Amino acid sequence: MTLYDTVVSTYSLIHLISLSVTDLVPITPDRFLFAFQKTLNSILVNTYKDLLMDPKATGLAWFHGLLASEAVIQTPLLIMILLQKNTKITCLSKYKDLIHLVYGCHVATTMIPTLSHLIFGTDLQSNEILVLLSMYLPFALIPAWMVIKNVHNIMLVLDKSTIKKTI
Repeated sequence: MTLYDTVVSTYSLIHLISLSVTDLVPITPDRFLFAFQKTLNSILVNTYKDLLMDPKATGLAWFHGLLASEAVIQTPLLIMILLQKNTKITCLSKYKDLIHLVYGCHVATTMIPTLSHLIFGTDLQSNEILVLLSMYLPFALIPAWMVIKNVHNIMLVLDKSTIKKTI
């Protein structure tokens, strides 16, 4: 297993857990949340000043839309990434680069407005912004790495197929 595979597998598992435990709290009706989810969300909002995760915050419809797309688009892709390790599911392994590329593009592009809002759209102190960036930045950098690596892999495959056709 390569460093890339280890990082992506670990990241995917962490992201899937955080998605189900904390990320969807702002867009989930209170009656469907467990007590531990409410507690974790309260810690994020009150201790770490993560106002994006505050269900009562106003003017964040754009962010709630990103959270909904995270649930609808990223969750199945994360599951596919984790299932690729299962050798019995060869159809997923065949499209590994494409699945990683689609996932990485989606996450990296949704993180741009999120990080921009954290840096420029809040009245937080610089140390509070740094804490939030340390929590959010890995969810932008690892998908960006996934995009770069898998575009390269796909280009190599396309180049090989072009060479075969010309011979």
